Amino acid sequence: MSKNILLCLGTVLLLLGVLELTAGFLVHKDTTIEVTPLFNVAHDEHLGYTLHKNAAHTATLAREDGSICYNVTYTTDEHGRRIVPQTEGEQHLLIFGGSVAYGQGLQDQDTLQYHLARHLPAIVSNYAVHGYGPSHALAQIDAGVPASDAALFFFIPAHVNRVVGNTLAWWLYDSPYYYLVNDELRRDGSFRTGRPVRTRVYERFLWVKERSNFLQVANVNLPLWATKDDVEVTAAVLAAAKVSYEAQTNGTFIVVFHPEWNRTQDKRGYTAFTHAFAAHNVTVLDYSDYPYTDDKIIPCDNHPNGVLNKELAALIADDPLVLSLKKDS
Repeated sequence: MSKNILLCLGTVLLLLGVLELTAGFLVHKDTTIEVTPLFNVAHDEHLGYTLHKNAAHTATLAREDGSICYNVTYTTDEHGRRIVPQTEGEQHLLIFGGSVAYGQGLQDQDTLQYHLARHLPAIVSNYAVHGYGPSHALAQIDAGVPASDAALFFFIPAHVNRVVGNTLAWWLYDSPYYYLVNDELRRDGSFRTGRPVRTRVYERFLWVKERSNFLQVANVNLPLWATKDDVEVTAAVLAAAKVSYEAQTNGTFIVVFHPEWNRTQDKRGYTAFTHAFAAHNVTVLDYSDYPYTDDKIIPCDNHPNGVLNKELAALIADDPLVLSLKKDS
């Protein structure tokens, strides 16, 4: 009996060893190098991290052969918001989101912020920060926002990971933790303080995954898949952001389905969110089917480039919903 157990154990270990060795030939290694730090952030008790205030930071990303992917300078104002050259506009627009709305890897004149300001025209205040998600937007709005005509949250598929704090959003464990109890949205500090055991389990798993070729090649994460509950809490967070924003201002809070939904082909997730937002009466602009091809991304980075941002800003400025906001202002 004991010999059979040992034989089975040895077979399993041998199989795992073979899988690890085989995966070693297949594992994808990052071929980019941070010549200078890509991000300039400070710890924040409320949001996890924020951009440094009144700062200029140059980020340089290169390929393995030394050729430059991008070399850009980000500038922030006294509130820690990215600023770009703008002229005076009749409207004031706020934008929220992650790196897509922030303009990661882009010079000022290639950002969504810049093109929106030109097309509307409007003063555009950018609350987006690389790696942020819906929970950050809600926390930012709850902390108070200026009078404005509208707020746009640029929504991508990865944002659900950032709301639920799974292992695909490993950098956010000090960020806001929201959850639902009987359809009531609550916040309990951060992922690290509000659900400490699960967060520690995720961090231990990530430590193992970093050392396992097989787990990397198989792209194993915890939890293993997204659930309906993940969709519900993400929609509830953005619905709460809408309520908070519209209670503070005379403006309209709008969720923008970014063309990233087209590039990732997440049709099931898209359908689930359209139903969830409708149930919460969240206003939506939908560009999920807009072409997002390789000529519209930053080489070796995969964030949108200035071509897509210019096209998207023009679409938003000409949208009947946005045009109606102009007439009302």
